[in-house]
Amino acid sequence: MSETPFPPTGPTTLTKTIPAYVYQQYADDDNIQALNSAYNTSTQQYVTWFATAMLPIYPGLAGQLLDWIATNLYGQPRPVLPAGSSYIIGAVGTFGANILPPNTTKLVGTPVFYSVDDDVYKRILTWNFYKGDGRTFSIPWLKRRIMRFLTGTNGTAPAIDQTYRISVTFGVGNQANIRLLNGLTTVYAGTIPNRVKCNQRPPNQIVTAFTPYTPLVNASTFVAALNGGALQLPFQFDWTVTIENGPNTAAFTDVGGVLYVTSAAGYPTSATGLPAGNVWMDGAGIVHVVPGITPNPSAPPLYFPGVTPAELLAIGGGNLPLTAGTTGAGQIWNNSGVVNVS
Repeated sequence: MSETPFPPTGPTTLTKTIPAYVYQQYADDDNIQALNSAYNTSTQQYVTWFATAMLPIYPGLAGQLLDWIATNLYGQPRPVLPAGSSYIIGAVGTFGANILPPNTTKLVGTPVFYSVDDDVYKRILTWNFYKGDGRTFSIPWLKRRIMRFLTGTNGTAPAIDQTYRISVTFGVGNQANIRLLNGLTTVYAGTIPNRVKCNQRPPNQIVTAFTPYTPLVNASTFVAALNGGALQLPFQFDWTVTIENGPNTAAFTDVGGVLYVTSAAGYPTSATGLPAGNVWMDGAGIVHVVPGITPNPSAPPLYFPGVTPAELLAIGGGNLPLTAGTTGAGQIWNNSGVVNVS
């Protein structure tokens, strides 16, 4: 599918005015002809300025001019996005032993909100106003829009020849799941029918190879923009985004800005008895930090993807910052005891 390049490299409107003219009975009046000529020159100057200034082409704008054009021309004020989130524990399977008294609930985590920078603002504008894919929702429409958001610096629309790193599935009811893949897992051996002789491998064994892709550096920004309601999508669905990074980051996943871990051998499932700064996972797989340590501001930052569950378990969360970093950077931080991804 071919696309019209965006942003355009030249004017997209008419660049010439229709000249005013003098009625025939005044054609021999030099003064009227001079006035008419000056009027045509002035109007052409206005038209030329509006055509060449290209104010509606927001990828080239910045700062307050960008806000003014986007708000007043497109009706899209600069949005505020969440960094991290909160959730309620109390139901069975949402917390470890000895965390809450019976029949009680607790709100964990405090979402922090940030105004987006110019780059993210323009990506959101392109998501909501780009017409190159049409206005009919479909899976290819959605996947191309996601890839354009992830790769289109300053709201540009780069040529998209594939979207295989984006998976869209639908669950029970109106559940819609988006998975952003940072690698390819290939099964090359194992207990596969007709491909292995008897008694050569244990039952159900699968041997895989993981090929990492270049990280989608704006994946966390996309999650924040979707969860913050800045991206227009069919409201009938409940959207969930998961960033999957394969074996290179073991079982860490970023779901809505919250760090989850699954099948992580050695992770404590309760904070009881743990020293301050240690990390543990609750019954839902959410990673927590035991309170009681003031972070060292000179400690090196940790990022998702990048740090593995084993590394975080060894390092601990005591030096994780208590405030979010740049939205979309992927830095992990301690959000009131819950490990979040900025």
